[in-house]
Formats: sequence, C-alpha cells, structure tokens
Amino acid sequence: MVKKNNKNPIEKTLYAYFPEHHHQAVAEWISEVSYYDALYMHLDDMVDGVNEKIESLKLNDLIK
Repeated sequence: MVKKNNKNPIEKTLYAYFPEHHHQAVAEWISEVSYYDALYMHLDDMVDGVNEKIESLKLNDLIK
C-alpha cells in the first residue's frame, strides 16, 4: 500500500479512481510521467497509462 500526501489534483484523482491494491501502479506511473505532462493529458489517457502499468506489473509477477 502506498501512503502519499495527495498534494496535487492528479494524485487525488487517480488514487480516488483506482482501488487501493492498484495504488502502487498509480505511484509508479506518476513517477514515470512528469506532473507537468500529466496536467495536459486527458483523464482517459491517464487511466489508460495506469492500466498499462498494472498489466506490466502483472506480467512481471508472472515471469518471476
């Protein structure tokens, strides 16, 4: 579980949208995409990016 001070609207939105067991993927996606870039993304693009990160993490777990 990732505990963060939800300091910006993107974090607040994505952490509220995704269930808690996906918060690690949210945190990793946010760290890969700059906050500035995310500000100019449509919400659908952010959700798609996090979903891709979730799938990537699932694949990595299967490979191990």
